[in-house]
Amino acid sequence: MTVNPNSTQRGKALQVIEAMTQPSFQLKLFELTGWLPPNQTVLASRQAKQVPTVGNYIEQLRVAGENAIPRPVSVVWPQQSGQIAQQVHAGLSGDKPPKQAMNELKDQLVAIENYNR
Repeated sequence: MTVNPNSTQRGKALQVIEAMTQPSFQLKLFELTGWLPPNQTVLASRQAKQVPTVGNYIEQLRVAGENAIPRPVSVVWPQQSGQIAQQVHAGLSGDKPPKQAMNELKDQLVAIENYNR
């Protein structure tokens, strides 16, 4: 979260950010949307484990959160992410041999990079 330096409501914006850092807010967001809280202790709480449906998968979600990596900082990521998803799925599902899927993906990613230079 960031605050626009030109904001005339910086104090209020900072209050919102402060509220979002609270475990109770993060737990409620997890409950309502399934978003993983940045504070891993929230997932370890008794309340998180009692959230209907997703609470049954706390351990798997914890592992996912610990191993999450940020998306690449690139203007072409929105174009590339779809191609990556399609080719990885094709390789894993057996629609294409994995090597073929990855070679096609490489060509697609290079084409996207070259087109956007």
